[in-house]
Amino acid sequence: MSRSYRFATAIGSLPVTDSEAACDIVLNSIPSSPGWPQLPNRAFEEGMYQQFLEGIPGVVFDREKNRISFDTVTDREGRLLKFFERYVADNPDDFALSEKFAAGFYTFVRRLEKGLPAGLRYLKGHVTGPISYGLGLTDQDKKLILYDPEFIDAIIKGVTMNARWQVRQLKRFHPDVIIFIDEPYLVSFGSAYVSLSREDVIRMMNEVVAGIHAEGALAGMHCCGNTDWSLVASTDLDIINFDAYNFSHTIALYPEAIGAFLARGGVLAWGIVPTAEEVMQEDADSLFARLEEGVARLIAEGLPEAQVRDQLIITPSCGTGSLTVSQAEQVFRLLREVAERLQVVVS
Repeated sequence: MSRSYRFATAIGSLPVTDSEAACDIVLNSIPSSPGWPQLPNRAFEEGMYQQFLEGIPGVVFDREKNRISFDTVTDREGRLLKFFERYVADNPDDFALSEKFAAGFYTFVRRLEKGLPAGLRYLKGHVTGPISYGLGLTDQDKKLILYDPEFIDAIIKGVTMNARWQVRQLKRFHPDVIIFIDEPYLVSFGSAYVSLSREDVIRMMNEVVAGIHAEGALAGMHCCGNTDWSLVASTDLDIINFDAYNFSHTIALYPEAIGAFLARGGVLAWGIVPTAEEVMQEDADSLFARLEEGVARLIAEGLPEAQVRDQLIITPSCGTGSLTVSQAEQVFRLLREVAERLQVVVS
């Protein structure tokens, strides 16, 4: 069955601390394709790394220092054994987010229980990806957790099960669900300081994607910087979300890989609304023109115009958690206005 795209959706974080206010912003701006809001300013537990680590063996939360690390020594075998026993039991409910770690998710679900937005087409969830966990967190000896095969495997499987749980929760309200895998650390791929092969990235990403697909949902990947887009396009992802405000020229450097991605039905999610101070100097016309420049660049590289224009989603360039509330509201206002310029049904 063919799917209809050309809609707007959001990246996870917002700067507000009240989950009802966050849901108001999302549901009022993009009611056709809302995603549950992450609230990193509400509590330590809602940081993008903390949020999906509940139940992962060895994780150490240091709230006073606002730091996360792993203890890979204390009762190593016992902790790993208990975790993998839970994983083998194959019950996504055992990997659920708690309200302490994701108030936005639970408020979002309660709002959906009261009534669905008019014209609802998709519901969106998100998880932090295994590559960013592996390159962003260390053990007690300051060694990247990526280089501990058993613990990074636990993270991959924990993230996958949480994604599956989210899909099941959101499918109670609508059959079409998208889960984005947030991978900011993909910008480090290819660095001389990171020992990570192309094959490793694809394997890790595809394991999470396979879990999302197993629940009948679409899998997207968000990276807010530049990376090797041919690598990303080689995975089993359905959607590639990139910072189109700053980096639309970089994706055009890989016409063959992006063309093959689109040919198999892949979708490009253009992060055209900036999530920085310059958002206050932009308007829908200027952002629409910038989007058109990026689209035209891909078409000039020989990609089929119909695919480039139809297999398209628009988003902010990143989450808005680091912005002021007024800046975040401007991001969502412009997101809706640019969507209207594209004649995307958002309400």
